[in-house]
Amino acid sequence: MKAIMIHPNLRTPLIVGSVLLLGAVGAWGQDGLDREIAFEMRDKPWSGEKGSVLEWLSEQTGLPVSLSRAKPAGTLTFINPRQGGAPRHYRLGEVIDILNDELFKQKLILIRRAKTFTIEPFDEKIDPAALPRVLPGELDRYGNTELVSVVFSLPELVAEDFAKEIKGMLGPLGTVAPLAQANKVIVQDTVANLKRIRDLVKETGQRTQKTPSGCFSHPCLYVPARHAARVLQELLGDPKELLQVFQAQLSVREAFAGQFGTFADVPKMRLHHISVDERSNTVLVTGSADKIAQAEAILKTIDVPQEKDQQPIRRGPAVLKSYPVPDGNAGVLAKSLQEIYKDVPEIRIGAVTNHSIMVWAGPREQVEILGHIRASKAPESTVEVIPLHSLSAGDTVDTLKGMLGSDAKPGATFLQADTKRNAIVAKGTRQQIGDVKFMLKALGEENAPPPSGTLVLTIEQGSTATQSVAEALERVLPQLLQNPVQIQTFGGHEAKGERSKPESLPR
Repeated sequence: MKAIMIHPNLRTPLIVGSVLLLGAVGAWGQDGLDREIAFEMRDKPWSGEKGSVLEWLSEQTGLPVSLSRAKPAGTLTFINPRQGGAPRHYRLGEVIDILNDELFKQKLILIRRAKTFTIEPFDEKIDPAALPRVLPGELDRYGNTELVSVVFSLPELVAEDFAKEIKGMLGPLGTVAPLAQANKVIVQDTVANLKRIRDLVKETGQRTQKTPSGCFSHPCLYVPARHAARVLQELLGDPKELLQVFQAQLSVREAFAGQFGTFADVPKMRLHHISVDERSNTVLVTGSADKIAQAEAILKTIDVPQEKDQQPIRRGPAVLKSYPVPDGNAGVLAKSLQEIYKDVPEIRIGAVTNHSIMVWAGPREQVEILGHIRASKAPESTVEVIPLHSLSAGDTVDTLKGMLGSDAKPGATFLQADTKRNAIVAKGTRQQIGDVKFMLKALGEENAPPPSGTLVLTIEQGSTATQSVAEALERVLPQLLQNPVQIQTFGGHEAKGERSKPESLPR
């Protein structure tokens, strides 16, 4: 047996060279994921021979290959296309994708662990602890077919709900586990599926990342913000009612836990809140990403012009204005307006006198309130003389005033007795005068005796002036008397000298 002696002067360079060689070989396995190599195989066995596929992989990456559970059979042929006469180069992730495309045909998968490569059966459960744990941002450095594990943080989502939603996106080797306290999910799957989930989380975060707290604000242009908030409240649900239902479910679950079997898990929920900034006519919504997305879609639908050429709503600070109320019912009108705006604490309305009200509100609300005041203007009044036949005008007016109340009240019916004509002079709206006529009928006026017969006037026929007087009486008397009037003349063809005696005028 011969010993090989190394000269002391050559020992140090040899050791350094060996270390550098080992470092170069193992560089790809540590952080050389972006390094590219030319890859080509021509009828190479997978393992067991010099120059096999897996042996080549171990030499290139510096990582050993473990074949404890499954071994690929047959050979691999991969002809590398030429680019400008030189073979194409691939990153490690792309090489693994090429190998896995062939291994999938044998229901196998190549897995890159922290310190080794291994081949596992595709249709058997794989230990999650054996997979590499990578960050979402590192997925682009791995092959799409590689099996890894990623933890996704969900600042705007509920982990349990998100885990249920993405189950349908996972492949046959994919699993998902929510971390409720940390509001995160651990997802195991191929890199291709994990990239899609990463994009979904990113898209959701961008949609709700108006502010770090998950708050969405929408300045309303064509509808009042309080109206938009009321619509959101109806469509998204009242957070207080949702909280009561959630607490009731927890109480039932705690009360009967273990007595009637297991209960389904009560879903986790993040309450949403809706508020209004009257000054800027803005709706504010805070909550989970899905609620904010729904609110954004609803507001875009309802905040549109309702009429052609409709101008945006005026916005600005509140001001104090006074408005006249000509009808003298400022107190009643102020109470009605207070009821309309009772849910808007920023608006203040009060009656200063019987003929004016004071309003503290923004420009948009001032326009609204002025419209209410104009719309509340009392209907026009009219004057009518109501003749009486069976009742006395003076006593009847006193009776009606007692029934209707004092005529000094603003908007009340005015009544005056006309004793000469035994009639009532009434002033008010058509509805009020109709009420007076209805009361007169109730007092017995509708039972007045009808006019007593026809009034006949006989005039001697003579000159043209006499004939004109007869025609004038025939026109005027029917307007003054209730009786029918007939004019007769004698001395002509009608009477032949016979004079009719006129009937007496009725009282």
